Amino acid sequence: MVCGRMGNFYTFWIMVLAVITQKGCGLRFQKFRVRPESVAAREGEDVTLLCVVDNQQGKAQWTKDGFALGFQRDVPGYPRYSYLGDPRLGEHHLVIKSVTLTEDGEYQCQVGPTDKTPLIWAAANVTVLMAPSSITIVGWGSGAVVEVEADSEVALECLVSDARPAPQVSWFKDGLEVNPGESFKIRLKVI
Repeated sequence: MVCGRMGNFYTFWIMVLAVITQKGCGLRFQKFRVRPESVAAREGEDVTLLCVVDNQQGKAQWTKDGFALGFQRDVPGYPRYSYLGDPRLGEHHLVIKSVTLTEDGEYQCQVGPTDKTPLIWAAANVTVLMAPSSITIVGWGSGAVVEVEADSEVALECLVSDARPAPQVSWFKDGLEVNPGESFKIRLKVI
């Protein structure tokens, strides 16, 4: 019984000694002060993903969809990409000039491990928004006048091409929005 108590006593002092030693030698893990946040941008706009690391010890880089962009500030092979900020202050912001659909994806700010601190990473998504390339009424030309015989029906279908994200389409008649599923009857009075 005495041996068991002494064992716990020594374990306690070893743990206290480890905490004192860790604080005494100034060992602190690297951590994010500012994490990148997801952003949506229109095609052609510039995007900046922020990343600031406190107590940085490892090398910092960005990845796109798991592909490493490297450690150089001017990102070789990607002329529209660069790292901005003062690396001595842990600033590693990713700037992408004039985004296109190819920039859509997940980006990670990663700081490599050292023998004293583990790898850290934070992710954000870039969503590139695109205006539709065309909007058409299926089967009708632009500016067409739709004529319908009395007591007959016509169905109109709207086709929106290449928009990101997928748009919500609204129909209007005489300046008022038509509710989905609602049908209209147009009556002609002949005098």
